[in-house]
Amino acid sequence: MLKEVVSVTAVLAVLSGAVNAQAEGFYVKGGVGSVDFDTELVDNSFGFELGGGYQLNNHLGFEASYWNSGSADIEFYDFADDRVWGDAEVSALTIGAVLSTDMAQPLFGGARIGLSAWEQTGSLTDGYSGYYEDLDYDADGTDAYYGLFAGYNLSPNVAVVFDYTKFSGDDVDPSTFGGGVRIKF
Repeated sequence: MLKEVVSVTAVLAVLSGAVNAQAEGFYVKGGVGSVDFDTELVDNSFGFELGGGYQLNNHLGFEASYWNSGSADIEFYDFADDRVWGDAEVSALTIGAVLSTDMAQPLFGGARIGLSAWEQTGSLTDGYSGYYEDLDYDADGTDAYYGLFAGYNLSPNVAVVFDYTKFSGDDVDPSTFGGGVRIKF
């Protein structure tokens, strides 16, 4: 059974590549954007993404990226009305699939979905009853991510892309909205 599945997959890959050879190839991408931590306790920050991938045909690709939220401020009052403040940062390595409209057209759009290996780090200072206690935290995990994007091909090899990506995390579920450049080889 496995042999038949592999054979059918190989035939489909060859046929789809022959029909849609225009967009096929490796690419690198980079971008910046606003990060929303999906909680009132953490301020929004400004992050970045660097990555690359392979466009199998005009409609299907695979990519991997490194994403970092940048440092975000935290401030709130705990149950005893003591001020707590600090900072937080989330980084992630992602791998996933990209489904799109025809990437060879001037305007294109699509969706991405995959797995994110993330890490949340930060520090807090709790000012209780005139005393201060410093707390550091570090959490990590692997969860799904998804996103939508739209772009414009400036040339056959360079595109400007705007995207929204939603990550799942431990204490926060950050999302990004930003823009960047994609360069095809």
